[in-house]
Amino acid sequence: MWHQAGDEVLQQVGNLLNKYKNKTMLVGRYGGEEFIIFLAD
Repeated sequence: MWHQAGDEVLQQVGNLLNKYKNKTMLVGRYGGEEFIIFLAD
């Protein structure tokens, strides 16, 4: 039960990051619970 809820949270966070990124940003999941954002310049 908890694992499934955690997966749902990670998906929602990923969706939000992708929604608000711009063309110069690259967003991805880096590890189990980590995300990474690359910025130009």
